[in-house]
Amino acid sequence: MNRLKLMAAAVLLLSGVGLVLAREGAVVVPLHLGPALAAVDSEHATLTLQVDYLSAPDGRLLHRGSEERIRWVNGEPLLFLGSGGQPLPAEVLARPSVWVRLSRQGREIPGSPFTVNPLAGSFRLTGDLENLLLLAEKAAGTVDATYLVAVMSYMAGNLDYLDLEATSYAITGVGPVIDSAGRWVGDPTGLVGPAGPTGPQGPQGDPGVPGPTGPQGLAGETGPTGPTGPEGPSGAPGPTGPVGPTGPQGEPGLPGLLPDGAAAGNTPYWDGSAWVTDSGNLHNAGGSVGVGTATPDASAKLEVSSTSQGFLPPRLTTAQMLAIASPATGLIVFNTDLDSLYCTVGGKWRPLSWSDKPSPGQVVETDGIVGALRFAPRGFFIQGSPESEPCRETVGSCQSESQFTHTLTRDLLVMETEVTRQMWADLKALQTSLPGDPSNTGASPTMDHPANSMTWWETLLFANLLSVQNGLTRCYYADETFTTPIDATNYIAGPYYCDWTANGYRLPCEGEWEYVCRAGTTSPFWFAEPNYNSDSCDSCTSGLLPNLEAASWFCANSAGSAHAVGLKAASPWGLKDVYGNVWEWCWDWCGTYPGMSVDYRGPTTGSVKILRGSCWHMDIPTYNRSAMRGIDNPNGRGFGYGFRLVRTLP
Repeated sequence: MNRLKLMAAAVLLLSGVGLVLAREGAVVVPLHLGPALAAVDSEHATLTLQVDYLSAPDGRLLHRGSEERIRWVNGEPLLFLGSGGQPLPAEVLARPSVWVRLSRQGREIPGSPFTVNPLAGSFRLTGDLENLLLLAEKAAGTVDATYLVAVMSYMAGNLDYLDLEATSYAITGVGPVIDSAGRWVGDPTGLVGPAGPTGPQGPQGDPGVPGPTGPQGLAGETGPTGPTGPEGPSGAPGPTGPVGPTGPQGEPGLPGLLPDGAAAGNTPYWDGSAWVTDSGNLHNAGGSVGVGTATPDASAKLEVSSTSQGFLPPRLTTAQMLAIASPATGLIVFNTDLDSLYCTVGGKWRPLSWSDKPSPGQVVETDGIVGALRFAPRGFFIQGSPESEPCRETVGSCQSESQFTHTLTRDLLVMETEVTRQMWADLKALQTSLPGDPSNTGASPTMDHPANSMTWWETLLFANLLSVQNGLTRCYYADETFTTPIDATNYIAGPYYCDWTANGYRLPCEGEWEYVCRAGTTSPFWFAEPNYNSDSCDSCTSGLLPNLEAASWFCANSAGSAHAVGLKAASPWGLKDVYGNVWEWCWDWCGTYPGMSVDYRGPTTGSVKILRGSCWHMDIPTYNRSAMRGIDNPNGRGFGYGFRLVRTLP
């Protein structure tokens, strides 16, 4: 069976969908050769092939490569182009497709040449990958080629995330597994939490073999005349004797959960308290329990079997993922909220996704008016601050920072900087219905300073006009059916509705702002600030918090005004001035945070809107924290108020 399936196509780049480039190491392209090598290397011996790169099946030679070694993984031959003595040249890597001719001892391999897609399918091979390949060859049967390529690419840092279509992802082993014959084929350590103790004594053994044939039947009847006739023929065999005694006691049971034959190959999932499957039963502690009602011991492990259907990663919501108390490193699940795979590293969930997606913080577009737009991937995070965070807002107001898990299901493009006075002027020149620049020029004296003093309403109008200017679908409307867009005639009157699926410009919701601000961090700031504590959190003393001063204009270093954008250190996702300079308007009305949520956008009504990020004007260090929530009326015109726009990616 060909288990090399990714999104219902060959994962190893016969399809053109592949893995992203990493930052170092030799660039290689994985190629699955399938049955083409069966006749050439039926014994799966060490084999090298000559590799040549062509512009077409019968086209000119682009590059004569080196000899490269075939890897056999579970009987499937993999060739990593570019892993030999010569790296792939730029002429090959830059082409959207190239033909690969394979030969051995001057004779072309059947099925050659193959077409591959170097750019789409490249990743960088490191020493760690080489070791993993050798391990896979020595431990045949424990992992299939698809899973191997995904895991080793992840280990090498070649991809931020890898998005495998759950319905076509196949694997023959992860952690403790049994094959279709019930034999162990892997490491007996648990996937979820520590390994449980040895299970209780196994169930009663199979019944004994049938008893021996019954005794011979009675003699035939005596003849009517003459001497006694000979003995009659044997009667028919008697009935089968009673069932033999019960066989010996079975071997001790295997640890934890074990799917039976009927359930093998189905997708296990976490129902909040147990691992279950969509059909069949799961065995635990020697007994069988119904689907969806499994209640394993706390020490039970997840153990799966792979048949021709293959093993599918458990399909979990964010809440179900977080319900796993101690996920083992390397556990991979499919998050159904985000349609993406997640893997655990060091007890933390790390996203995996498509190679054709940008990396977090990558500049995807440069708008002619508002500049660089950086990529922020969908994901989940803990919004708010822990009770131990110095000088956090306490429970009791709409600005409280009680933590909750927030899942955001949309990829975003985010402005690298806040909107400047020059950006406002440039849009005004093209979209004349935009009001004039409202900025207090004392606070922002040059055109490179952030625009300030605009109302929340004006940010919506600016966003819609910028969308129109760029030929994008507007986000803001005055009706729920999205037929009357917000424009210069109605932006003050409202009401206001947002089409979150539109590709135009908009304000971030509060959760999106904090998510992109944190960029995966959980500390008070996106950087470490060792001197920040309950004594320094309200201090404006210059030099006391040097890392904060390197990233923010606030009371300790602003010298009484805003500053030109982009002068301070960028966040891990490339955003500048997320702390300080000017507060940034968000979409949400202020309200107490909910529990665990998906795409939470604040209360439906309210009296004050959220601002984030703090500003230059006398704002103390604690106002710069990622979780800090500012508020004002939507008609507020503070000279410390500004904004930064985002766009939803399809």
